[in-house]
Amino acid sequence: MTGDGSAILNSVFGAIYPSGTLIQRTITEDAGGSQTVTTTSVPIKVQTDRVTESMRQQPGYTDKDVRLIVLSAGVSAITSDDQIIDSRGDTWSLIDPALDVCGSHYEMRGQRV
Repeated sequence: MTGDGSAILNSVFGAIYPSGTLIQRTITEDAGGSQTVTTTSVPIKVQTDRVTESMRQQPGYTDKDVRLIVLSAGVSAITSDDQIIDSRGDTWSLIDPALDVCGSHYEMRGQRV
């Protein structure tokens, strides 16, 4: 499912998913090796949930980790350099964000910052 199907799923779930913020971090390194981090805040719809069994098997898993599901509408990409602030105000670092096959949402493991 692409295009219209993804848009339909986003419009339906967008009405019920809580609002959050994606903090997209861009890291730029200069010739001397110094790094500059710039951030951009993107409004998102994000559901915080229990981790999956496969997430529990990943290296670095802790019992405080969560599963984050982010609707793809308005989001160009999500990387492990980014962070998410959920509707409760909790900030999460992101592990293995991936876009689902129909393009409707990203799914990843989150660790509290």
